[in-house]
Amino acid sequence: MVASNGAGVGTIEDVVVDADTGSVRQLVIAVGDFLGVGEKLVAVDIADIEWRTNENIVLFATPAEVEALPEFTYSD
Repeated sequence: MVASNGAGVGTIEDVVVDADTGSVRQLVIAVGDFLGVGEKLVAVDIADIEWRTNENIVLFATPAEVEALPEFTYSD
C-alpha cells in the first residue's frame, strides 16, 4: 500500500467486514520499522483508500499519519 505521494505505508494484513451488510469497512495494515521490527497493526477506513487500475492501493494519508494511528487489536 502506498501513500498518495508514492511512499510506502505498510502491507495489508486483514479486512474488516460489516457483519450486517457484508461490506468492507476497514483494512488492517502492518506498519513499522524495517523487516517488521517495531511493527504494529492499524486500521484505516475504506473511504480513505483508492483502488488504482495499475494494482496500486493508495491511502490518502502520509506515512507519519499512518504511524500515529492507534494500534488495532482484535476483539472476540
